Amino acid sequence: MTELTESEKRVHSCTRCKNEDFGHLIKYYPVYSFGDPRNRPLLVVGLNPSTREYEENYLSNDEDPAKRHESQLNYFNREYYGFFKTLEKFFKGRAKEALRWVDSPWEKVGFIDLTKCPTRTPTGQWSTLKPSQKRRIIENCESFLVKQIEYLEPKMVMAYGADACRWFYPIYSSDDAFTVIKYRDWNVILVPQTQGGHSIQVIQNIQELIMKYL
Repeated sequence: MTELTESEKRVHSCTRCKNEDFGHLIKYYPVYSFGDPRNRPLLVVGLNPSTREYEENYLSNDEDPAKRHESQLNYFNREYYGFFKTLEKFFKGRAKEALRWVDSPWEKVGFIDLTKCPTRTPTGQWSTLKPSQKRRIIENCESFLVKQIEYLEPKMVMAYGADACRWFYPIYSSDDAFTVIKYRDWNVILVPQTQGGHSIQVIQNIQELIMKYL
């Protein structure tokens, strides 16, 4: 089993949010990544893990962080949660030519979240948190995200979801959707989630942007 880096250990052992007054909403361990994000030219940054990843046994809930980490790195080597299957459409077509994956997009695409711990209130997950709780969780986690991106050095980042888009581009509005902005040394494509899914045209446009900037 691979020995954890100091950065990985810090994520897996983090209890910042557990020590807040909303700590009872943090039900499970932090998630460093879904799949192995190392040496991936494209890095997707989502918002936060779902508690269902643990509840439905897609991830290990072992108390040993090394075993949890191994489970997370190997996430795409077995059946995985449907959310990720909806993402795969962006990495096909022209994007596949740029990414050069063979059997699965996750050979060349990494995935991490802005916030590391799944959250659940009595009425639901992230969307049911209070705005002040959301801000605090993001504040607690964002240093981890910065260090991850610096360490992973992707060629391009996809911010997936409006909250992730706003983190990279604080003045983000709907007019900025499906455009590429510069964050430090990285080109970041801003992709909001859309109820009912994205149109074929939008998907093809995103594929073209991946082709262009990779």
